[in-house]
Amino acid sequence: RGAPVPGLGPGRLLVAREGAVPPGSVFHRSVVLLLECSPGGGARGVVLTAPDDDTRGPAAAAAARRRLAALWGRLSSPEQQLRVGTGGPVARGGARQLPGAVTVLHNRSGLQGSHEVSNGIYCARNLESLLETENDEGSEDTTTRASVLFGYAGWASRQLDGEIRAGGWRVLDAAADHVFQHPGATLWATLTAQLDDGHRRPPPQRQQAQMPFPPQQ
Repeated sequence: RGAPVPGLGPGRLLVAREGAVPPGSVFHRSVVLLLECSPGGGARGVVLTAPDDDTRGPAAAAAARRRLAALWGRLSSPEQQLRVGTGGPVARGGARQLPGAVTVLHNRSGLQGSHEVSNGIYCARNLESLLETENDEGSEDTTTRASVLFGYAGWASRQLDGEIRAGGWRVLDAAADHVFQHPGATLWATLTAQLDDGHRRPPPQRQQAQMPFPPQQ
C-alpha cells in the first residue's frame, strides 16, 4: 500500500518496468489502460498488450464479432478493424460464452452506453447497449476501430499507488494511437523506449526571464 499518487486516474497508461513482473504473467512487459481510479481507492483497467484471445475458443470471439459487426454495419462504417483479446485475469468468464466482464474500446463518438476515457478513446461495458445506438454526425467518415477485451485488471484500495511508488509501473497519458494503431506486441517496447529516451535527455537550459516592463525605482 502507499500514499495516493498525484494525477492517477482514468485515461492514464501504466507501463510495466522491465523485470517488475516475471515472464508468463499477463503483466510481464505490459501496458494497462486505466478505466476507473479514485484517489486512495481501488483501480480497474484493461491490458492492451496481451495476445489475441484465441484460447477462449471460437464461440466467444465469433459472438463478439457478430454483435459488433451488426453495430458497425448499422453505422455504415467504410472500414472496420476489430480485435478480440484478453483485458486481464479478473472475470474472464467461460470459453464458450461471452463473459460478464467485457470491455469494448472504440473510437466512435456519440454512442449511447459509451463514455470517453481519454481523447478519442471511448469505452462501453455492454455490447447490447451499443446495438441500440445512433451514429454521431461528426463520425460518419471515421474509420471504425474497436477492441473487445475479456476480463480486466483490478487493484484494491491504494494497492496500485504502492506498486507505482515501488517502481513497478511508469505512468503517462493515453492517446488513441496507443490503443488502436500500435500492435499489442510492440506497444510496450515502443513506450518504454520513449520513456527511457526522455529520461536520458539533458534538461532544457533555462533562459533568463525577460521583464515586460523595466523595474520601478
